[in-house]
Amino acid sequence: MRMTLTETSFIRMINEYFPSRKNYFSYNGLQAMFEDIQEYEDATGEQREFDYIELCGIYDEFDSLKDLQSQHNFKSLKAENRVIEFDNWTDRNTGEYLRTPNKSFLVICN
Repeated sequence: MRMTLTETSFIRMINEYFPSRKNYFSYNGLQAMFEDIQEYEDATGEQREFDYIELCGIYDEFDSLKDLQSQHNFKSLKAENRVIEFDNWTDRNTGEYLRTPNKSFLVICN
């Protein structure tokens, strides 16, 4: 049995079924992840299985370029992996909206 997920149902499933990992990605990070997965499926014609634990191993979110650079060499990281930059309007820990967005990053490990 298969179920097609919309962006809303994808985010809702993660928040409801994985409460211990709720703050692992921000709301906007999950939107960017969903979009990336959809682009992959469209480009390859291959549907991905929903496995949130696997996604946590593939995707990693950083709240700022400074945060990313403190853990990785940004140039070599971009050469070896895909990096998605997105505007993050919510605080990942509290879920509160920010007055101005942070430039956040999703790293997709190959």
